[in-house]
Amino acid sequence: MAPGEYPEWQIAACVVTLCLACGSLGVRLINSNTELVLSSLMAGLGFAVAFTLGAGFPEVTSQDGIGQLLCFIGVGAGTFVINLGVWVVRSYIWKWRQQRSRGPASSPR
Repeated sequence: MAPGEYPEWQIAACVVTLCLACGSLGVRLINSNTELVLSSLMAGLGFAVAFTLGAGFPEVTSQDGIGQLLCFIGVGAGTFVINLGVWVVRSYIWKWRQQRSRGPASSPR
């Protein structure tokens, strides 16, 4: 197996782990639009750095740099979509809880 080829189960496990990590952190930490974008950029950057350390050192070529840039963009966009979904669902749940805690609206007599 070549250094850049990974088995399918390993790629699937990486995707599931990244989705669970972004989702669980998004539930607790993302409270604004800025935090949504920054958390996505940081996840993409962290993944690209880990990819660079794991697969980028056998030989340094421009193709490795392009691959790392595409990795950063792809993971950043993917985590943005995941975080946005978590943020939207969490805001709907928050609004629903606020309405529920107020109780049923009393009808005027």
